[in-house]
Amino acid sequence: TRRTNVTDASAALGEAKVVVLGSGVGADATAEQLQHTGFLHVDRGPIEGPVDADTLVVASPCPEEVDELTSLNHGRLDDGGAWIQLLPYDGRHLVSGPLFLP
Repeated sequence: TRRTNVTDASAALGEAKVVVLGSGVGADATAEQLQHTGFLHVDRGPIEGPVDADTLVVASPCPEEVDELTSLNHGRLDDGGAWIQLLPYDGRHLVSGPLFLP
């Protein structure tokens, strides 16, 4: 396991870049919560938006955008970037994850 101290962990969060893609119900709240937890560079964008390889993607699609996740996954496989999905609530299940690390 890797061990770190609070100072180093806070510095890493402050340097990390995150983008929340999609127009799902939780997208804005997710971006806001990420900023409250210490991520200083949190952006929002459309689900099909371009993303830098070193940016963590949180995909929060609305039901009509779910099919775009296939394209997002292919792009992340090509650039080696990490991403996580927050699928829309379907009345029975709320899916968060998994975290994909190509």
